[in-house]
Amino acid sequence: MCQFISWIEHDNHNYFLTTKDLETKEGKKLLQKDVRDDIQGHGAIRAYYPELKNMGINKECEDFSNPNNFPNDIIRAIKTGQFEDIGICTDILNDKGKRKYEKIEQPALAE
Repeated sequence: MCQFISWIEHDNHNYFLTTKDLETKEGKKLLQKDVRDDIQGHGAIRAYYPELKNMGINKECEDFSNPNNFPNDIIRAIKTGQFEDIGICTDILNDKGKRKYEKIEQPALAE
């Protein structure tokens, strides 16, 4: 299973999935396949972008402590909430945000 956030680097372009991608015809097909549990992973990205085939370099990072760990297009996507249905990273929340998240998460997990 790949880490949140994963992307494929090819020809000076970063390929990754966003919530908007999942709302397309191709994205909805993707959600019906076995890759649903690994929607943030390289397999799902390659399924969405079949033109990549075996090209490009698989990249991933889960260290959100410094924005420089990510390419600029992914930083913009994070800041604008484009990974809403792809994954969650509570490391980018401040203490108040983490407390609020946990307050919501606990009852949801119990249910």
